[in-house]
Amino acid sequence: MSAETLPELSAASDAGRSNTRAAGIAVLAFVVFSGADALIKLLAIDLPAPQITLITTIVGLVLLFAYAPAMGRLRNLVPLHPGLAVSRAAARRRCAFASVAATGQGCRKR
Repeated sequence: MSAETLPELSAASDAGRSNTRAAGIAVLAFVVFSGADALIKLLAIDLPAPQITLITTIVGLVLLFAYAPAMGRLRNLVPLHPGLAVSRAAARRRCAFASVAATGQGCRKR
């Protein structure tokens, strides 16, 4: 065996490990999404859709705020331009209110 083939074998084993890791992550993602789907369907029996949305949002935020500091990436959650983020949120809110006013349909009980 010549010394020229050794880097190729090393690269092949790295690619194999990378593929195995990617497959593991894909299977884990499938399990998590399937479990979340099953839980949401079970919750839908007794709870209205807005409550389910609120619960899933809260769970997601808790997981995000637990994961980010653990990985040392809490700073990445803050936008580079906070003023633009706030103005975009305000514009979306104004747009939502305008569409409700234009259609006459809102969240009011009749």
